[in-house]
Amino acid sequence: MATVPEGRGTRLAVLGGMCRRWSTPAQRALRPVGRSRGLLMVERTVRRAELRGGPQPA
Repeated sequence: MATVPEGRGTRLAVLGGMCRRWSTPAQRALRPVGRSRGLLMVERTVRRAELRGGPQPA
């Protein structure tokens, strides 16, 4: 996870994964779930920023 200032807001980056040969089939199967969970995390972060009166995304 990393954040950097960007304009009047903040850019957030999150990366995760497993680097094992045996995990490749599981990674492929879970990729859609991970994508939707990532979007949900971003939506929650935006809502929390709105509640706290923080900068809004452009």
